[in-house]
Amino acid sequence: MRDNSLSEVGRLTRVLVKHPREAFVSDEAIAAQWKLLNFSAAPAVARASEEFEAFVGILRGAGAQVDFLPADERTSLDSIYAR
Repeated sequence: MRDNSLSEVGRLTRVLVKHPREAFVSDEAIAAQWKLLNFSAAPAVARASEEFEAFVGILRGAGAQVDFLPADERTSLDSIYAR
């Protein structure tokens, strides 16, 4: 029987993430939202994307299946914090 419970400390086997370009959508969206969402600064999409790709590489290297959330007009910049 497979255990489908969530764990905050167990080994990651499957992870759901959202790419910065899908979360941040556009420069206009960033400009309109970052202060309202209490970000300390406007997100740097290029840098966030580089860090994201490295993060995904680490997850995959550890054996996790990585699934990606799509862009969604109903969400805001903070949708990058998928959980």
